[in-house]
Amino acid sequence: MSDEHPLPHTFPRVDSDAFSPSSATTSQGSALRFTGAIVIAISIFVGALAVMGTHFGSPPPSDTATVTKDAFSQTQVVTRSDLENHALALARSAHALLTMYPDGRYNFLAKETSAFLDALGVSSTGKDTGTEASSPSSEGTPTDDASLASAPSADPGEVTSQLLSLSQDARALANAPRSSERLTYTALSFAAHMNAMILAESSEIATPACPTATPQEAGKAAPSSATLAIAEAARQWLETDAAHIAVGQRNEELARIANLDLFEEAILREKVTDTRETVAAYPTLSEGETLTSYALVTLTSQLLIASSQADESGRNQLFGFACSLYLTPDERARFSLSSLSH
Repeated sequence: MSDEHPLPHTFPRVDSDAFSPSSATTSQGSALRFTGAIVIAISIFVGALAVMGTHFGSPPPSDTATVTKDAFSQTQVVTRSDLENHALALARSAHALLTMYPDGRYNFLAKETSAFLDALGVSSTGKDTGTEASSPSSEGTPTDDASLASAPSADPGEVTSQLLSLSQDARALANAPRSSERLTYTALSFAAHMNAMILAESSEIATPACPTATPQEAGKAAPSSATLAIAEAARQWLETDAAHIAVGQRNEELARIANLDLFEEAILREKVTDTRETVAAYPTLSEGETLTSYALVTLTSQLLIASSQADESGRNQLFGFACSLYLTPDERARFSLSSLSH
């Protein structure tokens, strides 16, 4: 993308009198309403995550899906129990990596795999609130993954593969027609894929790619006013940070902003109510946060919510689009499953 101008489309929707004294009260009210919308969206995500890991003494859902596992297109049944065993194996591999590399480079993975287990309601000992994680589901024919939990790996390449396998299985369960915890699986799948990329980059091995997606198809799959408003706010926050990058060095950032424009246009074509604010309120940033990191985590949270409500094709598009928004290893390294709740 050409970068001939400092920032060719910075805040194109700002009215000429947006900052006039007469509009101050209206702007303040709009900012408060939008901030409230952000809080509600994040609260929905946090609440859903809390419910995900709570079984109240009952066995976990017997969700079942069929996935393609290898280059020969052979399929196998994946159950909730398989996913729990994968998560246990990953947690133990993460601790094996910490033992092998005590310099702290893999601390993030230990925290993330613990968050995976929490989301599934499974303890590190292999028991959740009502059942053994290694016990087979009552539906389908489970894969023989119980041995994974007792065979941790300290090889970054193997652990990256484990993360990708977990992501694939979680996404398959999210795509199951009767999935009982679609948002659980969607968020877990995304987090596992992102952590596979982070682990590969920190280990200087081949980095997995994001699934293929286009902003147009992703927008078509997320026809809601909430997604539109949050995407617009994120776009503005990203533009603010991009404006501080030297001309000629921000082409990727401008391309990301352009893709968000396309995403929003696709949502509008679905005839949703346009509740976007002319100027999005700036968020209160925590120490170490930037407008870019805040924009990414806020938009990712909303895209995962939208993904959990879409059909399989739309879910895959939103997954790939969310992944593509993270441009650099540093941006990806800031991601975590827990960060989605700010």
